[in-house]
Amino acid sequence: MKVSARIGAIEIAGDEIRVAIVKTGRRLPRVVELRRARAIYASEEDRRAATVAALKDALAQVKSQPALYVLCVSGAWSIARQLTIPFKGARRVAAAVQFELEPYLAFPVEELLIDHLVVREVEGETHTLIVGLRRDIVEERLGLLDEAGISVEGIGVDSVGAAALWAMRQGNVHGCHAHLHVLPGSSSISIVNDRRLALIRHLSSGAERVLEHPAAAAREVRNILRAFAANWQGGIEIASLTVSGISMFDDDRALFEAELGIPVQFADIVSGLPGVQVDDLPPGEIDAHWGGSVGVASAMGGGVFRLDFQRDGLPGAGNQRGMMGHALFTLVLVLIALGGYTGLRFVEHRDNLAKVERIGEQVWSVFKETYPEAEQAQARPVADIGGFKSLAAIEDAVEEESRMSQSYSIDTFSKPSMLDILAELAKNLPSEKASIKSLKIQGVGGYEVTISGEIVDGAAFSEAYENLKQSTIIKVKPDGLNRSSSEGKQTFVISATNQE
Repeated sequence: MKVSARIGAIEIAGDEIRVAIVKTGRRLPRVVELRRARAIYASEEDRRAATVAALKDALAQVKSQPALYVLCVSGAWSIARQLTIPFKGARRVAAAVQFELEPYLAFPVEELLIDHLVVREVEGETHTLIVGLRRDIVEERLGLLDEAGISVEGIGVDSVGAAALWAMRQGNVHGCHAHLHVLPGSSSISIVNDRRLALIRHLSSGAERVLEHPAAAAREVRNILRAFAANWQGGIEIASLTVSGISMFDDDRALFEAELGIPVQFADIVSGLPGVQVDDLPPGEIDAHWGGSVGVASAMGGGVFRLDFQRDGLPGAGNQRGMMGHALFTLVLVLIALGGYTGLRFVEHRDNLAKVERIGEQVWSVFKETYPEAEQAQARPVADIGGFKSLAAIEDAVEEESRMSQSYSIDTFSKPSMLDILAELAKNLPSEKASIKSLKIQGVGGYEVTISGEIVDGAAFSEAYENLKQSTIIKVKPDGLNRSSSEGKQTFVISATNQE
């Protein structure tokens, strides 16, 4: 689910500080602001103080304050492995990834912050992409941010962010496709299979080497793609490669594509997004400089490939979650609105009335951005003087959200997930036994599952239904099968739940 909010990503790239402010909530993010500052210092001893000053400078340039900030870290400080976990289930897999990764490391696993993405589930196993980020690098950057008075609510990797932004721009493209994102001093290659990130690899070849030696760069990419395809269980074919961050002459493009042996296209991942405008950078350099941070900010708003290494409770990072920023900002506006509305009785001057109206617009704008799906958010109330009606709508929405969040119990998170339920149905009701036409999963925590469709093989279906009744994931209700026949077709309706 995509959240409608302004999110800022802060990247410390050498001596340059980059701040990308992104508005999420739609299919493609809107880039609100791109700000930069550079640390200037005479000696290495002054570098830290200069970096803190540059952070303050970059953030002082921001005009549209975001609901939260996240930290974007270079993929050069990360490792990634695709590993197979010998079981399924989101909670069980999440608990096991650290132990599965440890044997592949030449250093203690505690030196990494770890998160993962599910690649696919096959025959009771979960193929995962595990990403580790160096803890010392993250802690150093969080320390700089803390000195600058900045708190972040999440941590992402620029290479994964660039891959996420590319995938968002691709839309609902199925099959296996690769993406090469070229930076001035390095590159990253990602492979996406059926909209899931299956590989991310950091390369030392930067823009200069790729442009000077396109054939050699293509061979390096080709070897990675071939190794990936060879190790994919069941075989796989990579349909295309997209290159971003650079542009090539036609002859070099042809040489690059011929060496790879698959279709190659060059595309912009940041340029062309709504709101992008950096006058002193050509389109290719906008992608190279901002692709990672814009992608990380977009992913944190509910986009694809969302990795967050903040769960370990690192020092120097905010303890409040994203919507808390909205809540605090809303509280300030509420106080202003109340003061404006109370003072309206004592002020008659036209300028003061205009100020009250602007306050009302601000309260209404915050309500729309924080709760875009609320019924009252579709149009501003009539006679909303100073935003007092918008304020009442905010209070109602906050009360409803609080009530719903308090209704969760620990048991909710120990129940099987929707993905577990779907996998269980696919295993017990395969297409050669039953053709599922409708699947409804309703409820929070305790799901009510209704499956309906046509029976392909009557005897096989009866056996499959008996197996489904033995499932530990979902519980078929007593007399949960309604089986009927009409015009030569046999149909069924099964009612089940994930509760005991």
